[in-house]
Order: sequence, then structure tokens, then C-alpha cells
Amino acid sequence: MARGRLTEHEALVYTRGIASALSAAHALGIVHRDLKPDNIFLVRDPDMVGGLRPKILDFGIAKVAEAQRVGGSSKTRTGAVLGTPTYMSPEQCRGTGDIDHRSDLYSVGCILYEMLVGRPPFSSEGIGEVLGMHLYMAPVPPSETGVVVSAAAENLILSLCRRSPRIACSRPPIWRACSARARCQRSRTRARRPWRAWACTRRRRRC
Repeated sequence: MARGRLTEHEALVYTRGIASALSAAHALGIVHRDLKPDNIFLVRDPDMVGGLRPKILDFGIAKVAEAQRVGGSSKTRTGAVLGTPTYMSPEQCRGTGDIDHRSDLYSVGCILYEMLVGRPPFSSEGIGEVLGMHLYMAPVPPSETGVVVSAAAENLILSLCRRSPRIACSRPPIWRACSARARCQRSRTRARRPWRAWACTRRRRRC
């Protein structure tokens, strides 16, 4: 990764943009199910810090909530594991088909972790091992990786990356959390280079 990790302010600003776009999809009952850096591009927006706004692409395996579907079922077949292992939620890893918007929030937590730490929370050469980590392990807190990060940002990440779907109902409203934290960080430091270098470099990596 040529750029490496982002500043906390930059990471929260871009996460806020991702969360804002997701909220529009979730309001329509659409769950992305394959959120990852490769599916997040940047478009020019003069109203955004750094002049760039995250745009979510590739809703190819998105799921429409049953309540929003007319005729037929939107439920994923049990046993079907869809998504990119590095950023998949535990409920996706189980392949139970019981997926809702909270699965996307877990993926956002993994992406935010990578932006701050410089690597995803779980990685391994074996896909099965990565799935097992999501299912049975908690990510190492960013502050324990040698990265200087605020307690608020760390708590946000760990809340988003909770493993149990029942506990996941408390995955926080990330748009508001990131907005508040980014405003605080902005008063302390100016954002440096935008996410372009990180995102472009990250898209060249194999997921």
C-alpha cells in the first residue's frame, strides 16, 4: 500500500460518506452484501473535504428485503456464502440466509479498521480461516496495533464489528457518529492527502 493508513479525520469523513450512501439503500430495503474498498470509488464533490465523495458501486449480489419485494422471496438460499471473505459479516460467513442491513454495517467497520490501521482486521491465506476469524474472533483493537487512535473511533469500530447478529442490533448509527467525530478531529488537524491514493492502491490488491 503506497499511501498506507489514513488520518483519523480522513477515515471518518469518508466513512461518513459511505454511511450516508448506505442509509439511502437501506431505507429502500436494499442490503449491499459485498462492501469492500474495491467497490467504493471517489467522485469529485466540491462540498466534501478534499473535494472527493465516496460512491458505492456493484450492487450485483444485493438483497432486497422481503417486505419490499412484490411476489417471490428475496431470502438467500441457506448454505450460500456470498461476498468477499475479508469484509464479510459473521452472519454472511454462516450462510444462513438471514441477512439484513446490519451485515453492511459490519463490513463498514472492517473498512474503517483498514483505513486507520493499514490492514483489515482479519487476514489469512486460507478463505476458511478468514471466515472462522469473523465467526469466532474479535478484532485486535486499533490502539493495540501501535496506531494512535481516539477512544471514540476505536469504540465505533469495535461496535460495528460485533459478531452476534443479536448484539449487532446495537451497531451504531455510523453517519452521526462519524460526523461528530470528524468535526472534532477537523478542529485539531487539517486533512492531508485525500483517499484517492489509498483507494486506487487498494483496488489493485487482490481481495
